[in-house]
Amino acid sequence: MTCCFLVLFAFKKKICINIASLIRKLKLFLMKTAFLFMSLFLNSLLFAQPKANDRAANRTANSIQPALNEVIQDYFNHFQNSKGVVESDISGIVSYESKIKLPGALSCTIVKYDSPDAYSWTAVMFEDEDFQTAVKKYNEYYREINNHNFQPFGFEKYLLAGKLDNAEESRSFASTLLRLNGTQKEMEHFFVDLGMQYEFPKWVVKISVYEKMPDDEMRPGMKTIQ
Repeated sequence: MTCCFLVLFAFKKKICINIASLIRKLKLFLMKTAFLFMSLFLNSLLFAQPKANDRAANRTANSIQPALNEVIQDYFNHFQNSKGVVESDISGIVSYESKIKLPGALSCTIVKYDSPDAYSWTAVMFEDEDFQTAVKKYNEYYREINNHNFQPFGFEKYLLAGKLDNAEESRSFASTLLRLNGTQKEMEHFFVDLGMQYEFPKWVVKISVYEKMPDDEMRPGMKTIQ
């Protein structure tokens, strides 16, 4: 009887030891698993932050606003810093390659007119045969420059704004005129023109900078730039 009791006691003790060992191993496993998941979580945060910063940097790098601000500033300086090589010189109209390029632009051109003595600047931003694709880009550029601040004279900020001229396939063109909200005389007839027009066989999206005189203010024989 005593012998059976001792055997039973030893068996129970062994079971308790095994259970305790299993519990320790389970705790160790759970701790390792928790540590692994925590490491993975922290790594995902560390890698996600640079990607978010990269996306923000890409948006800034691809924005046309800084370059357009340079164009506006140099417009009031007669494009002294922007004129590149002469592309054409015909009947008092001289075209130059622009040294300032808008991101994504297909071409950027400065035009000098002898009569009236003035300049204009144009960037061809997009071309596509599909109307809807062109409209999407047209609207994207509108959102990017409308209701944003620009510094035409290098210091004070002015809001550039204008009502969107909705593009329609039944029309061959759309022209959205945006103006700076300053009261200076230099800006009185100044416009940034976001245009979309059909030039067979493609729809073309352009951004132009120029001055446009109202018809009732033009002298006989005088013509506006655009």
